[in-house]
Amino acid sequence: MSAMSYVSGVADRPLLGETIGRQFDRTVERWGDRLGLVVRQQGVRLTWRELQGRVDAFAAGLLALGLRPGDRVGIWSPNKAEWVITQFATAKAGLVLVNINPAYRLHELEFALNKVGCRAVVTATGFKSSDYAGMLLSLLPELADARPGALRAARVPTLEIVIQIGARSIPGSFAFEDVAAMGGEAERAALADLAATLAALPPDATAEAIQDEVYAVGKRHPFAALKDWFGCLYQVLLGQQEGPRFGGFVALYGIAETVALIESALARPAQAA
Repeated sequence: MSAMSYVSGVADRPLLGETIGRQFDRTVERWGDRLGLVVRQQGVRLTWRELQGRVDAFAAGLLALGLRPGDRVGIWSPNKAEWVITQFATAKAGLVLVNINPAYRLHELEFALNKVGCRAVVTATGFKSSDYAGMLLSLLPELADARPGALRAARVPTLEIVIQIGARSIPGSFAFEDVAAMGGEAERAALADLAATLAALPPDATAEAIQDEVYAVGKRHPFAALKDWFGCLYQVLLGQQEGPRFGGFVALYGIAETVALIESALARPAQAA
């Protein structure tokens, strides 16, 4: 596909030209201290701002695991807070969320995972009479000896990562909360460095000068490639996986305003903790 697709039915208003992640952040900006998520059976009540902290942390964790925009992430779970967090986190990270029917049996699960080529699956332990953990171990016996994140399964060859909601009982898997705690340390350090670097520039710095500094910050930190650094900027600051040339964005938006945007992003996990 050479261009983004756009399909709309008959309507007076066009579709919004923004990502789900950006719309989510706009909602937080407007209603941050209002109740955003209630999951009664789990005793969970989160404001929009608290939910944003959980979403951003899990999105950063997914990227830290090596997932990249366009990768498929399955979710096999009944209604839980983690389901909502995964939905928005995958959207922010540019990942494709694959909804797996909670009632699926083993052969249906195998078909779904292979049909779309999931690299990761987020799973509950079970639901009603369905033993998700048992079915996964039957489908993926290699989990018993696999290092988390390095699964090599004969029956689902694309699947590398299993993330379990709640207490971890599946060998070779990550606990959901552990993934949420993984991401962001390197990214946070780089963002803090960028904020300090931009703050030291004159207010009338050119777009090219700003772009050079952004490149320099990325090279000072352990990103596998500079595209990962820019992906971090777009995902954390703009809620999308791609964006404009960053130096030009800062020049137009304003250096002080961009520094404030970065500082706001860095404050989110502390608010959610």
